[in-house]
Amino acid sequence: MTDTAPQRTQYDLVPGMTAYRLSAILSKVGIGVYVITGAIGLLWFVLSGATVTGRLIVTVIYVGVSLAWTAASFLLMRRRNAAENAAGYTTRSGVLHGFDQVDPNSGVVIRRAGSAVLTKPARPHAAGSGLSMGAVLNGGSSGGVRFEEPASSTARLRFRILMIVLIVLVAGVPVIVIASHGGDTGSALVMVLLVLGVVAVVLGIVYGGTALRTRQKMSVVAARRPDAFVFLSRRTPELEDALDELLGTHGTLGQSVTVSVGALGVELWRVSADEPRVAIPWSAIGHVHPGRLLVAVNNREFPARTVHIFLGDGARLDAPLPVYGRHGITVAGADRANEVLDAFRRYTTVA
Repeated sequence: MTDTAPQRTQYDLVPGMTAYRLSAILSKVGIGVYVITGAIGLLWFVLSGATVTGRLIVTVIYVGVSLAWTAASFLLMRRRNAAENAAGYTTRSGVLHGFDQVDPNSGVVIRRAGSAVLTKPARPHAAGSGLSMGAVLNGGSSGGVRFEEPASSTARLRFRILMIVLIVLVAGVPVIVIASHGGDTGSALVMVLLVLGVVAVVLGIVYGGTALRTRQKMSVVAARRPDAFVFLSRRTPELEDALDELLGTHGTLGQSVTVSVGALGVELWRVSADEPRVAIPWSAIGHVHPGRLLVAVNNREFPARTVHIFLGDGARLDAPLPVYGRHGITVAGADRANEVLDAFRRYTTVA
């Protein structure tokens, strides 16, 4: 895309599933593939009497299926990315910055190719215009000044059901099969419970450690800025683009960013530093807007509630700050995101 080419505000999505949705589906199906393959391998291992041949077969099955799934996922994603890129856009975040990034439901541009320079529309989109809830039109307004709670929790319910089904399969299938072959179900049950217990302990350590580190980061910044509101965000290419455009050079940010919102402005911190790595005074901020941003984490993408800070002359630079929950484990829900938005509201316009 050249500087002289007219900038588009919306694209017609190519027929078929978007790359964003395909990526999310492949990630979830991949978990199921690995779990089911592992369960089948465990059954074979038990029924084969732990012989060398049995172990070899288990290894070949697991590695072969995993490699086949990885290759199939890669080819499917490459084909879908190519279709979107040929149309001049991408629905994915953090991977294809040479193309306009669009909302995967409406086709509205939410990030310009290679830049964070966006233009706020003069008026919000009217109801029924096709803009998905919480999306940002050109980094501008989707018609609301607060984050809204989704009307349905169907996705969360489906996830919980999936987890229950997976646990039942992993715990129940080996015991049932061993019992049907006259094996010792007591030993099998103890083994399954031991494996599940180890997994639970590991997850507890990982997520508990994350929560403790998050609390420490926020406490350190809160001690340095006792009158400011502190929350956790994440460094994104879009944020760095905007800061480079506004400041030229600035301090290096970590992947996880602690943000303070107070009388001195918006400050981005690294816990190891005594001073903020980036300080944005309120005089440089035109307004902020609640929206969404697709955030890339470990080759996966998550829609995060985001405070879009519009900077610079004419407030054309969008510096998005995705909002994370109090424990830093997941992106924030509407309640936490609105607390952050209210902190900004004390000092600047929310529009």
